Amino acid sequence: MIPTLEEVISTFQKTPLHIEIKSEAVGDQVKGGVEELVLELVDRFGIESTCVISSFSSIPLFRIRDMNSKIAIAATFDHSLNDADKHMIEQLRPFAIHLPINKIRNSDVDYASVNDLRINVYTVNSPVQMKSAQDLLRGWNFYKW
Repeated sequence: MIPTLEEVISTFQKTPLHIEIKSEAVGDQVKGGVEELVLELVDRFGIESTCVISSFSSIPLFRIRDMNSKIAIAATFDHSLNDADKHMIEQLRPFAIHLPINKIRNSDVDYASVNDLRINVYTVNSPVQMKSAQDLLRGWNFYKW
């Protein structure tokens, strides 16, 4: 059985949480929808300062930002950053960016550093990939709540 977001937050509310809004959940809503439901749970359980909300889609991130400018958001990408991504990041002002370990470049790390963004890599499936991430991000400021 897959737990609901409410059940996860209820069980782990004292643990920092990363909540990802799947692109498929966003739909064509003009405003609100899944983002309002997520924020209602975050507020009800008082985890605003200990969670990050991320998505591959910028739509829910901009909606979250409009509804609650205090909550940490993170933009997730499936590729290294391009100019369009950087423009979106500058508009959104996320707390962090998430990049796949097999696509991250030194220029992505440099961009994040210059723009005071936290960076997180994902899909690290082997010791070799972990070593690569450690070498690339040595001394980097990972998530800190």
